[in-house]
Amino acid sequence: NEDLAEFAKILDEIDELAPLCSVSLGEEVCAWKLPQQMCQSLFNQRNGSNACSLISLLIAYVLEKKNIQIPEEGFIPPYLVKILCGCIELGNRIYDNCRDSLPNRYLSIQEAFTLLPFTSISVEEPLPVRLEDEHHLSTIWGQLDLLTETSRNFVNIIIDEKTSLFVLIPPSVLYIDTHSHLPHGAVIVKGPASNLRTFCRYVWELEGHAGETYGNICALKFP
Repeated sequence: NEDLAEFAKILDEIDELAPLCSVSLGEEVCAWKLPQQMCQSLFNQRNGSNACSLISLLIAYVLEKKNIQIPEEGFIPPYLVKILCGCIELGNRIYDNCRDSLPNRYLSIQEAFTLLPFTSISVEEPLPVRLEDEHHLSTIWGQLDLLTETSRNFVNIIIDEKTSLFVLIPPSVLYIDTHSHLPHGAVIVKGPASNLRTFCRYVWELEGHAGETYGNICALKFP
């Protein structure tokens, strides 16, 4: 596939990042905050990006295809940063190539999926969730909790037309957001899958979401 060949070429061209250590957010939750230029809107001298749904799907695809495991806290593995930056670059290129034929600037997960046929991902119907709700299954952590019985799970969440990704590989969970987080760039958050409510609270705080803010989640399935 041309896109995959381009991805391999992109990876070869990405410079190694200086060692980056995680910072503790508390309660066994830590985060890697990438340098300011390492986000979808600024990477490779870019100025703006609406490709987050494409990028998020590409990250899930590469992590699954290469059977990548969730890293330990401490220094982030360089290959994970390369994958992230490679998916940002490829997602932005695919978006730019299709921009004129797209109905909206922002793509839903379903729309982005149609532009990535080589991934063979199937996307489940979106489900509204928020951080806290009287109904357990209306919360993000309640929905993630349903997935802890299976080995590898990828769930996109869209809030305010920004798509990010949860990667649930018990006993750990990862959250990846490629948007800018000034004064930093993209962020990766890691925590224990045994305490998803606390983990999601830290994610909400990091992203500046209100507890009652609704988002839509879409579970991704691989053949």
